[in-house]
Amino acid sequence: MKLKHFICALPFLATACSDDDDTAMSIRTGQWTLIHETGYELYDEKKDEWNKTVSDREWLIFNGDGTYTLKCDELGNGTISIEETYRYTIEGNQFITHRKVDGDLKQTIRRHTDTELVLEEFNKEQDFEYKNTKTYRYEK
Repeated sequence: MKLKHFICALPFLATACSDDDDTAMSIRTGQWTLIHETGYELYDEKKDEWNKTVSDREWLIFNGDGTYTLKCDELGNGTISIEETYRYTIEGNQFITHRKVDGDLKQTIRRHTDTELVLEEFNKEQDFEYKNTKTYRYEK
């Protein structure tokens, strides 16, 4: 009888013992649309801040092969000005874009659900600091 209870409890134990980082090891394939952006740039003690709702300006399309395509409408006029495909990996809570031209870009995954992805980029150098947090919504 005790064995039967133990066997019935196995699925619950497996869920309780799973590492939360395992859920962030892959991002749902399909299109993610940028909906909000907040951050700042600090240079020579001058701080430029932003906190804005965004629509129809940036998309990430994740493929099942470890690549994603970035599409941007930089001018907001309905024309895609950037369309590039990158390889990416996820290490813990780090989303790493492997770029040939200027090296890897590491962003922290702040939130990841079936419908929301929040990526944060942070850079700090001697007299410069930059932080940008982007929230994406899953579209299809």
